[in-house]
Formats: sequence, structure tokens, C-alpha cells
Amino acid sequence: MSKSLRVTLSGIILILASLFIMGICVIDVQTSGPEGLALGLFVLGIIISIAGIFFVKE
Repeated sequence: MSKSLRVTLSGIILILASLFIMGICVIDVQTSGPEGLALGLFVLGIIISIAGIFFVKE
């Protein structure tokens, strides 16, 4: 597996993890803490995916 594909897949996994955490936040309205964590994971996943697609070479 190439290095750029591995970095891109790790970014996609971070995006999916952030969506999972945000789903927990939506279901359990009383705890309003982890929205910042979900947003941070989402943004970090997008940045890592873009880096894997455009900047990481073989």
C-alpha cells in the first residue's frame, strides 16, 4: 500500500470517528461536552486527507 493512500485512509478514519462522536452528542443531548472534540477530529481528518492526496509522495 502506498504511503499517500495510507495517510488518506487515516484521515478518512478520523472523519468517520468524528461523525460517530457527533452522533453520540446528538443522541445524548444532556452531555454537551464532546462537540469540540468531534469538530476537531473532523477538521484534522480533512487536513490529513488533503495532505495524503496532494502532498505525500511515494
